Amino acid sequence: MIAVTNDFEKLANEILSSYKITEKPFMQISKICKGEDIKIRSANLSEGVDGLFANIDEQKFIFYNSNKPAQRSVFTKAHELGHYFLKHTLDKEILTCSNIGNNSKANVQEWQADQFAVYFLMPKELMYKHYIEVCNSQNRTIGRPLYVDRQQCNYIDWQMTCAHFKFELGVSKEALRYRLEDLGLLRWNLD
Repeated sequence: MIAVTNDFEKLANEILSSYKITEKPFMQISKICKGEDIKIRSANLSEGVDGLFANIDEQKFIFYNSNKPAQRSVFTKAHELGHYFLKHTLDKEILTCSNIGNNSKANVQEWQADQFAVYFLMPKELMYKHYIEVCNSQNRTIGRPLYVDRQQCNYIDWQMTCAHFKFELGVSKEALRYRLEDLGLLRWNLD
């Protein structure tokens, strides 16, 4: 079982490389699913369910909740791909991402699928490339982390950064914040 964070990053990078994906991984999820013979379907899932991975009559499916925002659906699809590539199973046919409860195996698998999704959607090289573009467009020093606090100018820089990454990588503000902090490119002082 993969347990080290670098392993998730390595796996995500290997998959991106094998499918020759160098830009906008979120726009290539369908390509990967087609290559892996996985069908993607939107579904009207219950409020607490973002998505699920299913194997029905030997056909693999990723279902995502059609009631969630677009960036959430992108992350959910990548998360479900993570379950597939990490070979997670909870039962014979369906792995539902709301069935966490007190099942420690499910909690670990959900965390692992999230880690995979982060590295798949926001590979380090693309993060640095786009961070440099953002710094240049905002006339900020490259190499210094973006500092977000209650000052209007810093918050505006954050909003512009989010808009850039949303367009380039299809990620939510929450996912972006997590990844930029992880890379040491963001210092958050709003909590």
